[in-house]
Amino acid sequence: MTIGLLGAAALLVGVIVGTVGIGGVLFAPALILIGQVEPHEATAISLISFTLTGIVSLALHLRSSDFPRTLTWTLAIGLLPGAFLGGWLSSRIPDEVILAALFSVSLFSAVWGITRGRPTNTVAVREDLDFTTAVPVGLGTGFGSAITGTSGPVLLTPALMAFGLPTLRAIVVGQVAQAVVTPAGAFGYLLHTRPDPTLTAVLGGATALGAAIGIYGARRLRLPDSFLRTLVTALLFTTSVLIAIRLVASL
Repeated sequence: MTIGLLGAAALLVGVIVGTVGIGGVLFAPALILIGQVEPHEATAISLISFTLTGIVSLALHLRSSDFPRTLTWTLAIGLLPGAFLGGWLSSRIPDEVILAALFSVSLFSAVWGITRGRPTNTVAVREDLDFTTAVPVGLGTGFGSAITGTSGPVLLTPALMAFGLPTLRAIVVGQVAQAVVTPAGAFGYLLHTRPDPTLTAVLGGATALGAAIGIYGARRLRLPDSFLRTLVTALLFTTSVLIAIRLVASL
């Protein structure tokens, strides 16, 4: 029953990731709350499962006009070492700290989406980032994504939007970045963590399938930018509440 519920949750998370890019933050909390998985193992399973999702996202976006190749590869220079370092250091971080990090990331991103999410006269709309900005952004978001098992988009997408990139472009880059963040972070985790291989394989397949459905559906529906922003913010607030409940219970 539990693996069935987790599989359904993984499918739903995949659809959300494919649609708005940052639903991956829901995965580790689902494993913790539904499957009673320890936070360290949950973040490892989440990150490893998203590896296939990242490959699917990359394949589906590779020929898209919304896929900024140069920006993505420049971000990857920082994402790769950042994600590996985060995965490798995870075993030295207490469970409560991981939960607190998940809560902080979710809540901060949600609040930012409301207060500063929309481009203003002080945040110019842009299509790219220069090298000296993109690499540090990649390094920081890669590290944070691996520590929290959130696959990349939950940190990278809001960061790119904060620098003035259009929402759809930021979502696409965040989705594709999974193909860099997840293998690097998973390798760091696997140096000291061995999650259940059957559960990981089932959840990875379900998440990848959901992501493919979400990406295809988003292309067909062409959802408005404002709607995507609202949905992203609502998801982040919901996640922060769920994580806060689990964190309080663990203290």
